[in-house]
Amino acid sequence: MRIEVSFGIQSSASMGPSQENVAARPPTPLHIDRAAGPTIDLTKTEYSVTFGGSKDAVGTVLLGSPAGLEALTAFLHMIGLASPEIDIARRVLSEQSHYEIPDVKLSPTILRQLGDPGMPR
Repeated sequence: MRIEVSFGIQSSASMGPSQENVAARPPTPLHIDRAAGPTIDLTKTEYSVTFGGSKDAVGTVLLGSPAGLEALTAFLHMIGLASPEIDIARRVLSEQSHYEIPDVKLSPTILRQLGDPGMPR
């Protein structure tokens, strides 16, 4: 399981036709949201992890709703996010109720696993 976070742009001259279609797609963000407020217990609150769309949840797909910071960390590892990115997400979410990773690619395997009714979300 892994997520690829794109940082560079590959020249279309060096890509095959199927790679060009992937490169031409707009960035797909991963959003992580939690309730806001001074009394929120980050270790117990429910987090909403969505894929695609915009910050206001238009066009997003709910991937999971882990309860608590440790469950969120495990969920993000499960979908293949790298440890440094998870650490950044945890730091940001300790101060803000929304965090976005701007360009995430989820493999079809991960998406199928998330659709499995027995998979913890």
